[in-house]
Amino acid sequence: MEQVTVIAKDEFFIQSERSVLAVLQENGIAIPASCSGRGRCGKCRIIVTDGDAPITAEDRKAFRQEELDEGYRLACLLVPSAGVTIRIPESTRRAEEQYHAVDAFAGNGEKDIEGDTGGFEGTGAAVDIGTTTLAFAKVDLATGAVRKSVSAMNPQRQHGADVLSRIAAADGLGGKMQEEILTALAQGLERLYRSEERPERIAVAGNTVMLHLLRGYDVSELGRIPFRPVTLEEENLTAGELFGAYLPAWLPKEIPVCLLPGISAFVGADITAGLYACDFFTRKDRAFLLDLGTNGEMALLSDGVLYTASAAAGPAFEGGNISCGIGSVEGAVSDVRLYRDADGAMVSKTTAIGNQKPAGLCGTGLISLISELKREEAMDETGLLNEEYFESGFPFAGEGNETLYLTQKDIRELQLAKGAIRAGISILLARAGLRADEVDKVYLAGGFGFYLDTGAAIGICLLPSVWSGRITAAGNSCIGGLVRYLTAKNGEFETLFNRAQIQEINLAEQPDFYDKYTEAMAFEEEMLD
Repeated sequence: MEQVTVIAKDEFFIQSERSVLAVLQENGIAIPASCSGRGRCGKCRIIVTDGDAPITAEDRKAFRQEELDEGYRLACLLVPSAGVTIRIPESTRRAEEQYHAVDAFAGNGEKDIEGDTGGFEGTGAAVDIGTTTLAFAKVDLATGAVRKSVSAMNPQRQHGADVLSRIAAADGLGGKMQEEILTALAQGLERLYRSEERPERIAVAGNTVMLHLLRGYDVSELGRIPFRPVTLEEENLTAGELFGAYLPAWLPKEIPVCLLPGISAFVGADITAGLYACDFFTRKDRAFLLDLGTNGEMALLSDGVLYTASAAAGPAFEGGNISCGIGSVEGAVSDVRLYRDADGAMVSKTTAIGNQKPAGLCGTGLISLISELKREEAMDETGLLNEEYFESGFPFAGEGNETLYLTQKDIRELQLAKGAIRAGISILLARAGLRADEVDKVYLAGGFGFYLDTGAAIGICLLPSVWSGRITAAGNSCIGGLVRYLTAKNGEFETLFNRAQIQEINLAEQPDFYDKYTEAMAFEEEMLD
């Protein structure tokens, strides 16, 4: 018998033969589950306040003994044999609710699009369906100015942090996941407009899996070789056709909606929009676009040809699979600086988001800390911590029982992520017959790239050292491209996209990829390329 009773805010009585996480999710109570409930990410933290809750091996990895004694457990692995009362701690709620999308983009800062518009009136809505966050922008169609922007968490995140987890979850939950995203889009548009006016048109982009889930398409073929999408084509429809039963009452059903085209199964419409925002369809120099995340999409423009690829980096850049890793939320350590005191002892100075007490390490903090460890020679070029830190890890924040450590395993997780990205960069350069120093401009897209310390990224050899001084944070280039699409002359985007020479490169099929991948795990530039 399954029962969920709300006792108080964030406190529930649960009686079920399934996991606490599954029951919470089905009742619309979202908590982090980056690994899609497999007990690996350690994010679905709850406190059992009453009832029997056996401690699993994964619980022991995720929590200190004091926390276990307090009743901390992983919700995905707790299957109550009888009723249990659980509480969702504030730290878990905060981690799930505070993700936000970057609302700056390269198109705003690098060029004025006023005067390049199609002469439209009113406003349009740009919608970026990210794997983690949803971003919405209200655009003045006459000037290209963004009047308002809002963001929200993608509710599908509860089914896993990466696209492969979403594909797996869609087997049996596809209809529910489509309902979740349509409802979230309707809510986001209502927040954007507050029923004060109506958009004249709506433009949407996202990676291929996100758009397939939005449209209710079968995603199973995207999860296995040869990774066949149902469609990559631009889709033009009405709000009524897109939302169906979930159409907001205030939104006229005849409003035109465009879903931008993708390039491949893992280089989607969000990258197409980013390329448009950064002029990759018209520029004459050599430029590189890199969107860092669980899936690192990249594109290199050389002599009029666009070489594109996608590298499976894993969740480390978002704090996943890191012992004290968390997302970019308040309390997340986003930057670390190391120095020696008068006695030669290592001292760390940390910056946490929101100036809060350090609660964990996010992706940018992970990169800056490892770069500092390398600079201070507390870690060698292979990623091996010095003997004094090898067993327990390097303490970088907090004290006593609240000390945060970077472990040897954490460094290896980062090496796997950076190895995939750096190998992909090397393959694209080689395919175009270029050296890294022949690239004129490098754009880092997305929220992670926006906040990333590029000096630290170069310090750990994630990016080639010769790119120093050539890197621009493009911000939300997807929104930037959608803004340009909404305000450009009719047919401009379609003409440029259809004319583009695009060569998709499957990294896994390149004979030297795994050699380059292994080499790229090193923290010494001379060992790469």
